[in-house]
Amino acid sequence: MNKYIFIIFGLISTISAQFSFSGEISPSAMIRQSNTDIIDLPYRLLWSELSYGMGDFELKSTLAVDHRLESGEFEGDLRELYAIWYPSFGEVKFGKQIHVWGAADGNNPTDNLNPYDYYFMFLPGAERKLGVLSASANIYLGKWQAELVLIPYHTGNRIPYDEPDFPIIPMSEPDEEFIEDIENDMEFGLRLKTMIGENDVSVSYFSGNDRGLSPSTMGLVHGEAVPTMFGYRNTQMLGLDIVGFLNEITYRAETAYFSTKDEGWRIDSKATYSQYVLQFEYTGWLDIQFSCQYIGSKTHSFLGKTTVVPMDVIIDLDESIFQPGMGTPFAMFTDKGFMGGAKATLWDNTLDLSGNIFYDLDEKGKMVGFEVEYSPVENWIISLGSSSFYGDKDKPQYPFTKLEDFSHYRVGIKYSF
Repeated sequence: MNKYIFIIFGLISTISAQFSFSGEISPSAMIRQSNTDIIDLPYRLLWSELSYGMGDFELKSTLAVDHRLESGEFEGDLRELYAIWYPSFGEVKFGKQIHVWGAADGNNPTDNLNPYDYYFMFLPGAERKLGVLSASANIYLGKWQAELVLIPYHTGNRIPYDEPDFPIIPMSEPDEEFIEDIENDMEFGLRLKTMIGENDVSVSYFSGNDRGLSPSTMGLVHGEAVPTMFGYRNTQMLGLDIVGFLNEITYRAETAYFSTKDEGWRIDSKATYSQYVLQFEYTGWLDIQFSCQYIGSKTHSFLGKTTVVPMDVIIDLDESIFQPGMGTPFAMFTDKGFMGGAKATLWDNTLDLSGNIFYDLDEKGKMVGFEVEYSPVENWIISLGSSSFYGDKDKPQYPFTKLEDFSHYRVGIKYSF
C-alpha cells in the first residue's frame, strides 16, 4: 500500500512541477592575424541551464564545457547550482551563484561579488565571472528593494598563467607558500534600490577581500626591490548607480569608492581609489543601436611600507606599485578609456552586424572589433569576427603593445536548444 501511495505522490509532484532545460553548443576557433596559427586558449563549447520548480521553491543550475582546439582538452564547469525560495517578501537564494550588480553594461565598478575568469575577459557580462558559494535575499519594501549577500569563502580571479597565447599575464603563478593566508574569509554585501522620479537608483556596500593578488613583501634582485610574497588585501566599497532616460537616449552612470589596506606581518599599506562608468545608448536610423562608455579609474591616496627580505630593512612603497584589486577589469589597461559600439539587425532578424572600439585615452592604444552573425535556419547561427589591438612600438611593456600579437579572427557555429 505504501508503495502505491509513494508512486501516486511522485506522479502528482511531477505533474505540478515546472521543468525547463536550454542551452547552446558553439564550436569555434581563434586564428592569429599575424601568422594564421590557432590560438590555443579555452573557449566555451557547451552551455546549458536547467531549472526545476515546485510551488514556492526552485532549483537552478548552469553547466559549461570549455574546450581547447589545438590540444583537444575538455574541462567541465558547474558554473551555478543554487536553490530559490519565493516567500511573500521577496526571494532567498543559497548555493553557488553568479550575482549581478550595477547599471552599466559589462564594465561595473560596483560589481565585486564574483571573481573574474580572465580566460573569458572579452566576453560580455556574467559570462566572464566565476560562481561563488553564497546566500542572498531580495526583500521588497514598498518602493524600496534591499539585496543582502553573504559569501563565507573568498575566491580569487582565475588568471591564465603560463599561457604564451595570452601575453599580458605573468608567465608563472606564485607558489602557495608565497601567498599569505586570508585572516577573515567572510564577505558581505548590501544593495538598496528605488525609483527617484523616472530614474532607477541604487546604493551599494561591499566588504571583502581583493579578487587579485598584490605584493606583500619585497626582496632585492640586482639592487631593486621586487615582490617575494603576495596576498589579498581587505577592501571596503561604497557604490552608486543610476539608470534613466533623456528623450530617446538611455543613460547609465555608475561609480564606486574603495578603501583598501594590508596589515600583514611584513607590510603596512593603505590606499583609496575610485572607478566610474558613464554610458549612453540610442537607437537610430534603421534601428541601429549605438552605445558608448567612458570608463575611469583614479588613485586618491597611497601610503605603504614593507620589509625587504632577508635584510629586514623597512622601505617606503611607491604609488606606482599599487594596482586595484577590485572593480572593472579594464582598469588594468588604462585609467581613462572610451568604448563605443553599434549593432544592426537585418533580413528579418537573420543577420546581425556589430562593431566596437576601445580607446585608451592616456596612452592612445586601442582595440577594434567586428562581428557578423547569420542565422540560415531557426536555432542555428554562423559567426565571423575579428579583434585587433594597436599599441606603441616604443613601449614594449605597454599592455596594448603586448596584445598586438593577440589580434585574431574568430569563426564559429552555434546551435541553441
